[in-house]
Parts: sequence; structure tokens; C-alpha cells
Amino acid sequence: MELNLGTQSLVAFIEDEVVDNNLSVKEIAVWLSQRQA
Repeated sequence: MELNLGTQSLVAFIEDEVVDNNLSVKEIAVWLSQRQA
């Protein structure tokens, strides 16, 4: 399903961002809310 692929891509993206930028969970949550808006 596209949703599953999208979720997997999103998880991979978040994991990469956390490693690269040391984003906090709160920052990720804010980014997600902005992305979905």
C-alpha cells in the first residue's frame, strides 16, 4: 500500500534527520504537523 510505503519513507527520513541534525522528538512533531497542514 502507498500508505505503508509513505510511512516507511517517513520513518527513514526522520531517522536520517535525527542522526544528521539531532532533532528532538518535539521538533519532529512540529515538522510533521506543518507537513500535514
